[in-house]
Amino acid sequence: MVVELEANQLQVQRIIQSKAFRTSEVHRNLLHYLAEKSLSGTADSLKEYTVGLDVFSKPASYDPRQESVVRMHVARLRQKLAEYYRTDGVDDPVLVDVPKGGFRVTFETREIVPWPLGLLCGGRKRHAWIERARLAISGRRRCNNCGGRSSAAIVL
Repeated sequence: MVVELEANQLQVQRIIQSKAFRTSEVHRNLLHYLAEKSLSGTADSLKEYTVGLDVFSKPASYDPRQESVVRMHVARLRQKLAEYYRTDGVDDPVLVDVPKGGFRVTFETREIVPWPLGLLCGGRKRHAWIERARLAISGRRRCNNCGGRSSAAIVL
């Protein structure tokens, strides 16, 4: 359990330091806050009002029915997480998500399946990524373009 907690915390830090989050302090702070609450087991009690006060420094008079800043930023956070996992995080072992309808962050360990030597085109990253997806779907073990002269791993 401690190892899993540390892996989840490390994954959150990896995401926060990524290109997708580098320019958005608001989303870095929001992800960090929601992840810490989720990992400590207190996320189920989070309400939009509480997030507004704690993360966005809203006054006590803040009314989430009148101002949608929290919903807007959580929706954008979901988009940034999706962007991260399409780019920098494509091979990350832990999938971090904020499912719609709440503020609890979920952590899913992804299985890394090593492929045999000679599977993908190692020199062409875009080709390799696309070919990995094709191979996973078709069940083939060799790249049609390079004849399988390099190795890779695929995350399922």
